[in-house]
Amino acid sequence: QQQQQQQSLLHMEILRMKGVFHLKGEECRYVAQAVHELYEKRATTPWGDEPPCNRLVFIGRGLDAELLKSSFLSLLQP
Repeated sequence: QQQQQQQSLLHMEILRMKGVFHLKGEECRYVAQAVHELYEKRATTPWGDEPPCNRLVFIGRGLDAELLKSSFLSLLQP
């Protein structure tokens, strides 16, 4: 099943990605942006009263939302 998932990921064409992340122990939110192979990540403003969260948005072709979600969630598991 893992090999099948890797093959599916290879067939997705991600044109753009934008995300906001909460990193453990950090007071500021982190923003990541990507266009094709170029990406940028940086710390921005503190969360303040807003509850910290992780949010990703993808624009592309042949994207499998559930596969992308499960792939990223697997990175968060110990």
